Amino acid sequence: MDKCILPRFCANADLTETEKRLIACAETGKKWTPQIDVPVDWRELPLDDESHWPSECKLDANFIRGLLISAPWTEDGAPLPISPKGLWIENAYIADTLDLQGCKVVASLWMKNCAFAKGIRLRDAETRTIGFNGSIVGKTPPSHDFDPHSIDAVRIRVRGKLYLAKGFIAQGEVNLASAHIGGQMECTSGRFNGSEEDLARNKDLVALRCDGIEVDDSVLLADNFHASATVNFEGARVNGSFICSGGLFENAGGTALNCGAIRVGVDVKLNLCHRRTSPTDETTKAFRATGMVDLSDAKIEGQLDCDRGEFRCTDVRGTGSNAIALHADNITVSGNADLSGINTTGIVRFRGAHIGGYFSCSYGCFETILARDADGRQLFALQCSGITVGDRISINHIRVGTGGADFSRAAVSGAFYCREANFNFPGEPPYDPEFAALRLSNARIKTSLYFQNIDEFKGCLNLEHAEVSVIHDDGSLWLPSALCSKNHTSEISYSPETQREANTHRRIYGKIRHLLTKQKRKEKKNKDREHPVGTCVIKLDGFTYQRFIHPQLGEERCSDLLIAWLKCQPRRCKSEDFKPQPWQQLIRVMRTMGHKEFSKRIAIAYHDLDLVRPYGNTLGLRIWRRWRIIFGAVFRALVGYGYRPLWALRAALVFLAIGWAVFAAAGNLGFMAPREDAMVAHYAEQEHPKSTEPMQQSKNSPPPQTAQAPSPLPAEPVADLPAYYPHFNAFTYAVDVFIPMLDLGQESAWEPSLEQRGHNRSDGASLLGVHTWLGQETVWGGANSVCRTKPCGGLFGVTWLLGPTMFEFGWHRVLYWSEVVAGWILVSLFITGISGIMKKD
Repeated sequence: MDKCILPRFCANADLTETEKRLIACAETGKKWTPQIDVPVDWRELPLDDESHWPSECKLDANFIRGLLISAPWTEDGAPLPISPKGLWIENAYIADTLDLQGCKVVASLWMKNCAFAKGIRLRDAETRTIGFNGSIVGKTPPSHDFDPHSIDAVRIRVRGKLYLAKGFIAQGEVNLASAHIGGQMECTSGRFNGSEEDLARNKDLVALRCDGIEVDDSVLLADNFHASATVNFEGARVNGSFICSGGLFENAGGTALNCGAIRVGVDVKLNLCHRRTSPTDETTKAFRATGMVDLSDAKIEGQLDCDRGEFRCTDVRGTGSNAIALHADNITVSGNADLSGINTTGIVRFRGAHIGGYFSCSYGCFETILARDADGRQLFALQCSGITVGDRISINHIRVGTGGADFSRAAVSGAFYCREANFNFPGEPPYDPEFAALRLSNARIKTSLYFQNIDEFKGCLNLEHAEVSVIHDDGSLWLPSALCSKNHTSEISYSPETQREANTHRRIYGKIRHLLTKQKRKEKKNKDREHPVGTCVIKLDGFTYQRFIHPQLGEERCSDLLIAWLKCQPRRCKSEDFKPQPWQQLIRVMRTMGHKEFSKRIAIAYHDLDLVRPYGNTLGLRIWRRWRIIFGAVFRALVGYGYRPLWALRAALVFLAIGWAVFAAAGNLGFMAPREDAMVAHYAEQEHPKSTEPMQQSKNSPPPQTAQAPSPLPAEPVADLPAYYPHFNAFTYAVDVFIPMLDLGQESAWEPSLEQRGHNRSDGASLLGVHTWLGQETVWGGANSVCRTKPCGGLFGVTWLLGPTMFEFGWHRVLYWSEVVAGWILVSLFITGISGIMKKD
């Protein structure tokens, strides 16, 4: 180093009064200001024209450099005097570059409201606190070694604080890459501009470059901070907070704020700034970014606060990085991530993020323009797939437009709240089931999932393979708004279209003929409407939960509402690609919760849909489907697929009543004959007596055997039956035939006959003792007899209904066989249903 800085600064040189005053201020630590009558506002003077500036304001850059580095002042090496308080300069104009590259500055530098026409160079310097508050800095002249910058401070080491705040303006790039700031870095109300020609030439122009910087305290880019090009903190380490509250970040070319892989020791604030202008007044200013805000791979030990921040991507119709408003993939936040009130146009991404506290997007507005990317895949406005949250996720009062919200594969230790939200997916119903307004597929929610008071939901809700403990759903998401009151009263009713959808299972068996003839449902260009207007499509395959809470749970209508919820699945899940798991899951949950009646109704509806679903288009499968529907319909009518075993009693009573009437008429007309061979022999003996000795036997002793072959009975035998033979009773006979486990002696003693035969009865033997609609006096339970009365006209003159003609054709025999078969079937179904042997799941 030379013995003196410049010849003009040697002891024998003449100094100007301005420089003498600066030396005096440097020695005492006082502030230097120009001695002029009228203060100069450098904002009104051209920065690059020295002639417009008063001479009292001008300071030599080398003179300031000599003071700061304690350079030799005289030929004998005496340093320039400077106070430990630092060098304080205000309203100065420095025409040349302030070059402190590689220097070790011995004192703090405070230059307030100063003008640097050709920038500042601090590369590899070691300084104390530096402050340029309110100053304006032009660009350094270009050279073969350095690009033009407003401040070139690469690898600078600041042992104190760095202030570029309170009206600071940089006309070019401020480069603090790999710098180390021992205190706070404050750029509050600073303005960092890239010139228009630079922006036009280089879309990646950086206004504030701090990649790799290390700040021991906080970074403040808040309260009217304005950057018109990229602010780059990629890979930075900030031990305090990173605060951008109320800042404005603009970059029409791409990234507005790049904090990729940043490490922050406390909080990151991209939120609303509150400024108190007076003891009673307070103004607010929101954080705004035009261009992508990149927080990917960042690690934040405190909280991420984006409360009421505004994020706008630069290409709302694009599908690349320019369409992303907030990029926070793989971010790690030890505290909470608060996006409440956030307002975005573009994509917000938190894919693979780790949030230690809660994640809240309540009152947020998420909008995109395009729903598909260039490959046809869905673009979500809020992308949080694979996010891990230590507390809860809240999307209450959220508004999501085109694109929807994606929380697939999310792992939530707390609850997931979705209340009074608005998902307005574009288009009209039916909605494409491949496009989800809210996707929670494969999510793991440890406690509860809430869908309550949903204002509007247009699109698909994807819950495939998700796991939750409790689901709270009031139906406002999937029921038409006109049918789902927010008060959740019991007055909810279906519109005609919804009623037809909800009650399809009740009408299936009235349309068997229609289902048998309709073999194939052809796919039309415009698919049939499968949901009423206002409802959504819900994918439920693989969705598991332990409890289902509904405001009307316990009311009779709730089962229909739950069935309607299951029927909100896509069409393919209800027909050709039927998904049984959602139905079985709800059935098990209702049974576990003690709502067994609901579980039975849901199970019957499930089997109704399973019964009519197509299996294929081959001939064999079509035939199998026809017979399956027929037998399934019979099985449902008899015992409700096993869930209604008491229905078998209803069918049994019908069979018993018919059998009682028919067998009573057959007995009256003589078409019920004894079975015992002894009776046949008894008749033959009366026609050809062998002995006059009376038979001595007990009432119930078996008839004596005879070696003579029995002769056929006459058409109208007149002999009475022996006293020991069981008398015919129509009701008892019907019960004995129908119930296979019972042996009342009637079925073994009597059988239907095609010939009119029998025995006389005494008068008054009828149970009713009247002439009935059958056309003759009927024995409903009296003694054995042959009806000798002449048939009358019967009911409306119809004598053939239960007359001799029908019995001669064997109609009562067909009924007998039917009673036997039906008895075995119905009794078996009833016993297995009551005992629980019949498998129903």
